[in-house]
Amino acid sequence: MTASMPGTAADWFPGWEAALAAAPLPVEQWAWSREIVGRFLADCEASGREVDVAGARAFVDREVLRWGP
Repeated sequence: MTASMPGTAADWFPGWEAALAAAPLPVEQWAWSREIVGRFLADCEASGREVDVAGARAFVDREVLRWGP
């Protein structure tokens, strides 16, 4: 996998929910991860932005600042 994989949310990682479900994560971390990945992909789809690692990191950083303490 490369650091950047442009494409639509549906094209980029269609099995993300199954992959996340298989990950050995605590319930709280699993739920947060599912929420943030879903919102990131929906945001990319709605805005027409490409899905890539840099965009994901920036999205997560914005969300942490937005919802942090």
